[in-house]
Amino acid sequence: YYSTLTHLWQQFDSYRTHKPSIVVELLTYQKDTEKESVYAFLGGHNPEYDPIRVKVLGKEPFPTLREANNLVQHKETHRNAMLHSLPPNRSALATLTKALPSVPRCSVGKPVRHCV
Repeated sequence: YYSTLTHLWQQFDSYRTHKPSIVVELLTYQKDTEKESVYAFLGGHNPEYDPIRVKVLGKEPFPTLREANNLVQHKETHRNAMLHSLPPNRSALATLTKALPSVPRCSVGKPVRHCV
């Protein structure tokens, strides 16, 4: 996602006609386009990434696109590691075996047969 988006933005930048010539304007222009890229990048993620989105948008100074991508990748790696390290939930199996009715066993071999 990040690679595709970056490539598309580079293509888009090559079509822009306005290129500031004054250094201060150029720096402001670059910061603004970088900020727009971060907003678009974060906006393209699923709602489950809302906590990391808030974290990235609240950083001071505002992160670059690469920094935002690194934070998202770190969160994804951490989440995957946590999901794979948890033992499987066996409580449903335990409940299922306890919920089965017990079949009465009859004693065979005694003169009087009775069920227990």
